Amino acid sequence: MSFSAFLNANNIEKMLEFGPRHFSWIGFDSIDNCNLHCVYCHNPRTKKVINLDLLRQFLYSKILCVENFQVGCQMEPTLDKRLNNILKLIGNSPGKPTRQFKVHTNGTLLNRHDNIAIKEAGLTHLSVSIDTAHEQTFSTLRGGAKLSRVFRNLEQFHKDCPDVIIQFVATVTTVNIREIEDLIKMGMKVGAKRFHFREMFFDIRSNIVDHEKMKQLLLPAGQFQEMQAYIEEHYQHLVGLHFVNSPSARKYGLEAKKNSQ
Repeated sequence: MSFSAFLNANNIEKMLEFGPRHFSWIGFDSIDNCNLHCVYCHNPRTKKVINLDLLRQFLYSKILCVENFQVGCQMEPTLDKRLNNILKLIGNSPGKPTRQFKVHTNGTLLNRHDNIAIKEAGLTHLSVSIDTAHEQTFSTLRGGAKLSRVFRNLEQFHKDCPDVIIQFVATVTTVNIREIEDLIKMGMKVGAKRFHFREMFFDIRSNIVDHEKMKQLLLPAGQFQEMQAYIEEHYQHLVGLHFVNSPSARKYGLEAKKNSQ
């Protein structure tokens, strides 16, 4: 039997209590923080960081094999100055995945790390959370971050690591849904080969997000599917596409509208 697991500074000690396992997927956050404040992010943050000795113990004593290992899930891995060492540690351990070895990042701080060292650790995929190719929209959704910096970092990364697959992951809202085609075109210019689009999720129980902003960003029913049909018709022969609509977004969005009336 294979397991899926999420590993971070909050649960590493608990994870060490289990016996060795086969894993289909491990998601890992070395820190419990992010440098951006995206308007739709529901994740709480702290200043906790993973203890590397505990991580090493987990990698060498609790993993029999793993198919996919993703560094960066809910938080931003490039904010951790130890990223290159962490990737090397994973790549030289039983935790090195047999399929995908992925870093998921917002791309803003990628230039602070050694691309060649990242490649030599065995990385196969760079997943970039990016919602638009337009600077103003990006700043609005990402708390003032600079899109031009992200694209400069990606251009350099693709130049240094041409064999690493670049994937864009976009959260689709009312603000950027008309800009998805431009995002694909720009992504292709910097080497992106796969695009993952997910409808924005809004949990009205959250005390982190701004509920008024979330109501405005929530897509009307059916709009995501219309966008999907158009993009598939025009781009599925050029790049890899994946779409995730959100029934929960519909549920919580309807509840939010009802409660606001």
